[in-house]
Amino acid sequence: MTDPTATSALKTHNRQRIAAFIYGHDSATKQDLATELGLSLPTVTQNLRALEESGLIVKHELLGSTGGRRAQSYAFDSGSHMAIGASLGRDEVTLCAVDLRGHVTSRSSFRLPYVGGGHEGAGDQRGAGNRDAAYYAEVGHLINAFATSLGTAPDRILGVAFTIQGLVSGDDQRITFGTIMGNTGATLEDFSRSIDYPALLIHDSDASAMAELWFDDGIVDAACLYLERRIGGAVIIDGALHRGGGSGTGPNEGSNSGTIEHMTLVPDGRLCYCGQHGCVDPYCSPEALLREGESLAQCFARIHGEDADHTEDFREWLTYIAQTVNNVRMVFGSDVIIGGEASTFLDDEDLAEIRRLVIARSAFHDDFILRRSLCVADQSIVGAALRFVSPFIDHVCGNQNIRTI
Repeated sequence: MTDPTATSALKTHNRQRIAAFIYGHDSATKQDLATELGLSLPTVTQNLRALEESGLIVKHELLGSTGGRRAQSYAFDSGSHMAIGASLGRDEVTLCAVDLRGHVTSRSSFRLPYVGGGHEGAGDQRGAGNRDAAYYAEVGHLINAFATSLGTAPDRILGVAFTIQGLVSGDDQRITFGTIMGNTGATLEDFSRSIDYPALLIHDSDASAMAELWFDDGIVDAACLYLERRIGGAVIIDGALHRGGGSGTGPNEGSNSGTIEHMTLVPDGRLCYCGQHGCVDPYCSPEALLREGESLAQCFARIHGEDADHTEDFREWLTYIAQTVNNVRMVFGSDVIIGGEASTFLDDEDLAEIRRLVIARSAFHDDFILRRSLCVADQSIVGAALRFVSPFIDHVCGNQNIRTI
């Protein structure tokens, strides 16, 4: 007697293999699939019909013929499902719709001052609580309207991922350290109460690292240092974002993994926004280079124009970055990715100088790669949305490493 469970598993496996092949190629015909996957044409036809009915694939073009009927090709419909990434800044909300290949298909930005405080040490803030509720309700309204504008069926919106400028608990439910935005203790329920879709929270640096992994599946081990106004860090191990050790079951597990910005760089040094002294952030933030009223673009133009005062500060800044990278490599021994706003102003000579300074400070002169981040526009927002896209593609394609972007 045939085992119905085994039969069902085989059908699912075949469907995933077909979906994976089409996803990893521009298009494929029935004969391509039968030949490459070793499947019968009836099996291919049956699964193509099911995938087409689900909206995941569409008929593509008719290919040329040498005499018989022209072969119908099929393509993956990357726009069949969407995920939404959301960033709640001090003065605005930015939303990106991301398709099943990680591409942004729609983007909107709305002016809305942030008033979404947390719940820890709040004292008597009944008025603030009302403002928080009103703020999150408005955010929910903006997200729901944005989702509707996409023209995607509600059940094909995979979810909404909020990129957070702060640390998030291992279960993605709570902001455990939100000093920058003043929202420590804020919960996913606060953010998602007025939203019609599944939601999660993710640390912005982790989200940026997710985008690195998605668009460069050759990354195995890497330490990511994001040179934003507030420094961020993330660690990639064995091709996956590292979120901390332990059992991974508690709400705080992994909440501070990769926080390179709060490693002590200069004992008893400059005051950091976290309340400690000597952290990486006050030394490696590009704000350390800026004169009053100066933009980063103006600052780096003067640096590369060899303005004496700026050049001296720049050398010191690069030295602190190199020391940070060396410290991280003493723990992980990995390659290094430099990203963030300031990295877009660093030229190849600057990156080579950082690498030279790292090697000069290292006890072990092993070879390693130090490179610029991909610097995708809205990288942390896109990476946040990929927290929904990636597992969906794994489910559809059977977790096969066949992605081509």
